[in-house]
Amino acid sequence: MPFSLSSTPFARQRYWQAGLLLMLLAVAAQRLRQAYPPLDAPLNSDAFWTYLPNARKLLQAPWAFLTTDPASYHVAPLAYIWPALLGADQALIQAANGVLFLLSSVLLWDLVRRLGGALAAFVAAGLLVGHPDVIRHAPLVLTESIYLFGMMLGLYGALRASLAPAGARSGWLGLLALGLTTTLLSRPVLQYMTLAALLLLFVAAHLRLRWLPLDRVLARGLFYALAAALVLPLAFAAKNAAYFDVWGIGTGSG
Repeated sequence: MPFSLSSTPFARQRYWQAGLLLMLLAVAAQRLRQAYPPLDAPLNSDAFWTYLPNARKLLQAPWAFLTTDPASYHVAPLAYIWPALLGADQALIQAANGVLFLLSSVLLWDLVRRLGGALAAFVAAGLLVGHPDVIRHAPLVLTESIYLFGMMLGLYGALRASLAPAGARSGWLGLLALGLTTTLLSRPVLQYMTLAALLLLFVAAHLRLRWLPLDRVLARGLFYALAAALVLPLAFAAKNAAYFDVWGIGTGSG
């Protein structure tokens, strides 16, 4: 019998995993379709009164809005920057937020698959897709999908960097920094945890501690990634301190 790659156990396993992922994405897409509100439905209060008006102000006069309008620090920056990048178009923002949710599901799938296998990945991503509150908020003009995507991107980058050889980590560390920056600029709830992690990684990178069995080179890379993730949030905080005498980057409510 001639050798066929498709008949090897490795190939069959990949087909089985791909089938599970496609089934999960099909369910996620169907649930998203059901969760999308009609275009003529009233917007939620945060989007109507805050996010979309701020996005329009940013598009009209970016520097003036950021430096003279207190609304620029009342909520997290991505709450109005992300809608502005999409032209403050409600339908486009909702569609993009749905795509972010699907991408988050794929990232969670592959993250857990690498840690515990395809079945564990199917369960973890299935819990995310099946959660009634998450799916209900995912396509709305809110910050949930942005925050979720940033968190999944950061965790995925951290895992891949931890598993990669020392010479092939820079791209994954960059992904970690990008994901964490996204979470901090959309809902800055991880800011104190990030500072605590920075301190821990600094210690791990410079001291050999038996209770902290972390490779020093990896710890140094993770430290630089987390430090890079803080650059933009700190820049917004400094801007707010300079122009509004407020030290912070804002707090989004949804």
